[in-house]
Amino acid sequence: MNENDNFKNEMYTSIPSKIDDYLSKRFVRQVDWYDKYAKRNMLKFYILQALIIISGALIPIINLYDIPSSDGAISTSNITSNNESTSISEDESDNDSNEATLSNLNIRVLSSMLAAIIVIATSFVQLTKAHQSWLLFRETAETLKREYHLFSNKAGHYSQSKLSEEQRNRLFIDTSETIMAQEGSKYYLLRRQIDEDQKPETSKDK
Repeated sequence: MNENDNFKNEMYTSIPSKIDDYLSKRFVRQVDWYDKYAKRNMLKFYILQALIIISGALIPIINLYDIPSSDGAISTSNITSNNESTSISEDESDNDSNEATLSNLNIRVLSSMLAAIIVIATSFVQLTKAHQSWLLFRETAETLKREYHLFSNKAGHYSQSKLSEEQRNRLFIDTSETIMAQEGSKYYLLRRQIDEDQKPETSKDK
């Protein structure tokens, strides 16, 4: 049983009956949603960052395997061999040179593919704002959980003796909705930032 399951079980055993509907139909579902998408964005961010780091580390290693051409072997054989042996040596040298050229081409292609992976992964990180979304959803989920614990234990601003049970319930609902609304505003600004980042590229295409 994970932390979120413990949290839901605690809620269902301790919630006041008057706000049972709000907690079960609204509050718990929202906390579940924030938990789910916080984990999803965290996983997305880590996978993309791992691709960037691994690809970047492999490029200089792969580029070390630059196979030299065997052109020098041809000139040497031309000087020291007779016509027949020279012809055979030239053929062998040509084959070696072709193999070296093909190997170097494969290395350059692989290096270019790794560089393309870095560009694509970096673009996805910037486009999806996976890191910022992960932190935003996690912060909201933990803030809501903290608010519930204050409410259920009559602590913090719920500890005022002048508050009736009904007032305390309404205060909890108002505070929870305010937290969710703040998250919605922050997420909207985050999406607007993505749109603003894409505007120059769109205008260039036009």
